[in-house]
Amino acid sequence: MRKMRWLSLSVSKQFENEVQSQNIKKQMKTIYLALAIIALSLFVTSCRSRQASHGHVQGFAPATGTQQPRNVTPPQPQPLVQVSFRQAEEPTVAQQTPTPAVVQPPAPTVTRHAPVGQTNVGVTFIEPPAPVRQTPTQQPMVRQEGVNAVFQADAPSLRRYNVVVASLNNRWNAETLQRRLQNDGHHVILAQNERGMYRVIVGSFDHRFQAVSQLDQLRRRYSALGNPDFLRRTYGIPFNDLWILTRHF
Repeated sequence: MRKMRWLSLSVSKQFENEVQSQNIKKQMKTIYLALAIIALSLFVTSCRSRQASHGHVQGFAPATGTQQPRNVTPPQPQPLVQVSFRQAEEPTVAQQTPTPAVVQPPAPTVTRHAPVGQTNVGVTFIEPPAPVRQTPTQQPMVRQEGVNAVFQADAPSLRRYNVVVASLNNRWNAETLQRRLQNDGHHVILAQNERGMYRVIVGSFDHRFQAVSQLDQLRRRYSALGNPDFLRRTYGIPFNDLWILTRHF
């Protein structure tokens, strides 16, 4: 009886040990499978992140043993910029000078008579008048405004009719132009209106015809020196916008 009990106990223990070993093997297989799945997912994630990083980074060449030289473009020389005075633009109302009407002479009439022996019939032919050529004269623009001399020494010389060669907003530019014109032998007056704009005046007179004559002389003198581009490079103004300022007190 004792042997039988001992045998039964030993068999039951062996069976329990075998069941436990099988359970342990199953658990180990499950753990190995889970680890393999985790490692595979980590590998896939790392591959995707590398592809994304390569997709976002552009313009870099793969690293090699020797570095490729970069193409360096030499700096191009910059063109010289020429500064000239720009006259301020403002709405103006030009005073129109009436143009005298041209009176055409009457057309001459020629009377011709028929020869003797024929009916004496007088035929009158009207010959067309010869065309009258007019020399176009450019009337100067006249504007009226109140101005005062910038320098007190020029106040007595500022009269009623003034020839303006430039209108500038900057006083330094106006004084620079004044010195350039004074080097040409002109008496230049700087005047300032109510809005603070500087008028560069070359010639101030009591009568309008004197101002018109001075304007024509200036226009002929500086147009003979060159085109407006040359005058702008030399003096800062093209001398093509001369006008007469009628000063009101």
